[in-house]
Amino acid sequence: MMSFSEAVFSSAFFRGSGRSSDFSSNRALRKIIPLRELFLVNFILSLAVVLLSGSATLRIPIKIVAFPVAAILLLLAVGLKLWFSRKRPSRKRVLFYLLAITVVSLAVWPAITRKTFISYVNDAWAYCAFGQYLNDYPRGMQRDDLPIIDQYGATLSSSRFGTPTLLAFLSGISGKTTPEVLSAWTWLTLLISFCGVASFCCILSLSTVASLGASVFFILCGWLHVAIFVANWDNILFLAILPFTLTRYYLFVRGTKSFAATAGLAISGAACFYCYPEGTAIAGTIFLPWLAAQLLRDLRMKRRLKAYAALGLGFSLLVTPYIPVFISFLQGQFLQTRQHPYPGEGYFPGLMRTHTLTGLFAIGGESMGGAFPTTGLQVCGVMIAVLLFFFLSVGALAWNKTNRTLIFSVLVVTGFAFWQGVVRQYDYGLYKILFIGSVLWIPCIFHGLEKCAGFFAYSSRHILIFALAVFTCLACIGFRRANASEYPDPGLRIDAFSKLKNVPKIVDKRPIALICGDDFDQQWATFFLRNSNVFLQRFTTYLTAVPPAVQNRVPQIPLEFVVTDYRPKDALWGNSRFRLVRTDLRPEIIAIDAPNSVEGERRNFVWLGNDPTSFYCTSDKEQVGCFSATAIPGPSRPEDTLRTVTIRSENETRRLSVSASFSCLIHLHKGLNRIEIWCNEQRSVLRLGNGESRNLLLGLKDFAVSPCG
Repeated sequence: MMSFSEAVFSSAFFRGSGRSSDFSSNRALRKIIPLRELFLVNFILSLAVVLLSGSATLRIPIKIVAFPVAAILLLLAVGLKLWFSRKRPSRKRVLFYLLAITVVSLAVWPAITRKTFISYVNDAWAYCAFGQYLNDYPRGMQRDDLPIIDQYGATLSSSRFGTPTLLAFLSGISGKTTPEVLSAWTWLTLLISFCGVASFCCILSLSTVASLGASVFFILCGWLHVAIFVANWDNILFLAILPFTLTRYYLFVRGTKSFAATAGLAISGAACFYCYPEGTAIAGTIFLPWLAAQLLRDLRMKRRLKAYAALGLGFSLLVTPYIPVFISFLQGQFLQTRQHPYPGEGYFPGLMRTHTLTGLFAIGGESMGGAFPTTGLQVCGVMIAVLLFFFLSVGALAWNKTNRTLIFSVLVVTGFAFWQGVVRQYDYGLYKILFIGSVLWIPCIFHGLEKCAGFFAYSSRHILIFALAVFTCLACIGFRRANASEYPDPGLRIDAFSKLKNVPKIVDKRPIALICGDDFDQQWATFFLRNSNVFLQRFTTYLTAVPPAVQNRVPQIPLEFVVTDYRPKDALWGNSRFRLVRTDLRPEIIAIDAPNSVEGERRNFVWLGNDPTSFYCTSDKEQVGCFSATAIPGPSRPEDTLRTVTIRSENETRRLSVSASFSCLIHLHKGLNRIEIWCNEQRSVLRLGNGESRNLLLGLKDFAVSPCG
């Protein structure tokens, strides 16, 4: 029986369709791109996804299967290493690996070197929370005694398992939490994506420079860096596997249908099925003309139909456990998009309005904060977008002459984009189409670039292809760097949050109140305090999915400790982000939960609107405290300076007029006290001249609570 690698590189692969032009560049290209090694790396990743996702589907905690799966993958990797050690790698292939590692490292270098969060949106937290849950518990288990973060994880039990189970696997074998391995996961996934795009370009007959240029563009330009920012990890994992699956399929229908080739394609396809149901449906529709043409061509030649039956049977057996979840989840996704607001709607408003041309290629203006700093920069962005569109058109016209099934797939992508962007006006849906379709339109751009260079003399054509590819990549990378404010990096270190794992050693399982004014702080603090007896004072964003019975749970004993992102004076423990405070100290404000957030270097200023701002303070006994602050009338009501506020504590509610030096008496009980304050007047200006849309009725500065007298 032919080995797996031999099946991949059978002579039928190079003969292809019999046209000499189909693989004219592949002989040179295969000296650079080590397809056999890359296919085997993809096989290991796909097998890991199938084994881990299948375990989660069958309700087996990942920590039980982590080391057996690791042993299987390690033995497979060692066996492959021993097999490849027979041949000395060429210098050109070493250069390919060095290029891939360098490009991928550049994409995630800040997060790796500074050990910061690689994404700051809520989805990153959700993936990590779900992964940690799958690591420790069987899918679907939901007990009352589970930590809050695992109560949330249980709500995702009928969703996608590819990314969370891989995170759980890396977490289990490394002894770190899922967010601490997320940068490594991203680096590994991007590396395989680079190799996958290069492999797919290889079967599309692109030259060496064009194939490598498309891979560099895919990693450092386009929509991939946007997907990292918005934490679409399933999309990223899917596009690490999809190009290899397409390449395997092409080689399968045109090459030798050995057992190894059949198994490799079945496992790679099953991995796509597990990690991203919507992506599988979208990609299947986009590439259907191309896939069907390859299949019909093979069937007309009456080649081994048993191999197709074995492929279908193997794929079905691998995905059968997930089919009910796949169908229900996919139905849920379609049902969610029937009513406004659509999921993710408003993430990329620039696609719908002012920056459509540059936004289509993700080179500026597409996001919520998308704006070009200068007019000159916007003009440069439009010029780059026009150049990309020109190359895309030339590449599509070239495919129309040599491989019309590919141009049909390009037309499907265009139709999908028109449907989502123009008909439905759904920016997030358009983003998904463009991102998944980038596996096709990025090679098309570089194929067009290659064809443009072909109009020149043969002796200078290769130099021109190299120059155009380098210029295109550097122009897009440089432009994105110049407009970096569109995707800001707060630079928050993970260890500022992970050190919260030390808190249980101090409080000894006694209940803790978690009070954060910032939703990002609260979500990640909830994650790292999962082994503590935590009680949230307010459930925000994704935490609202926690069952109401858990949200309404009250501690059996009074809360003695508070973890807060405020800066109280007396703290038992603290770091650059959080403080642990006792509640039985002299009256002092220890936490603030404000709709308009707390401002100032000393965090001593807050704007009041019509929604309550909560001040949490301590008290060492039953007493009367004095709340004081300097009051400043806000710009949301400029016609007068008269302001009244309502102050509500656990004992009383009062309505007071506000003067410049504002103070009032508050009855405090021993322990943690909550004081809510809001302004009674209504705003008369909805949006200020600087674009500010918050309700700024009254500013409080230098606020404090002290013992009366």
